[in-house]
Amino acid sequence: MDYLEKLTPAEKQMLIDAPLLVTILIAGADNNIDKREKSWASKITNFRTTTAHHTLKDYYALAAVNFDDRLDHIISDLPKSGTERLPILSSKLSLLNTVLPKLDARFAKAFYNSMITFAKEIAEASGGILGWFSKGKEEKKYLGLEMIDNPFPDM
Repeated sequence: MDYLEKLTPAEKQMLIDAPLLVTILIAGADNNIDKREKSWASKITNFRTTTAHHTLKDYYALAAVNFDDRLDHIISDLPKSGTERLPILSSKLSLLNTVLPKLDARFAKAFYNSMITFAKEIAEASGGILGWFSKGKEEKKYLGLEMIDNPFPDM
């Protein structure tokens, strides 16, 4: 994964942790991160190791390593209250705005688009009728991941 060579260890970790942070942001937007959402996030990440855009398959393989344990660890380090947790997560995800421009444009764009769809899939993991109509008002507020800038909007 040549694209990681340009990054500092902290920047690499930020990129690898992005699906975890998105999971906690969206799943916890309603102040309740349930097992179904956590399980679905893990499944999505593992599924994307084979189905993602070819530029992202290796990335998702890296992000999937110990996903469940890393997710639980990050959750345990964050405040329990959603009102306290959400601004922290938004701030952490906004740090990707300094990382994405350092990457290959195709990878950065594919990564950005993938995080948006990842967020939507997490929102649909719990509630509703068979997952349909399950995006709550709180989740919808964060679905666009507006704290992350589109790194190459002209692509």
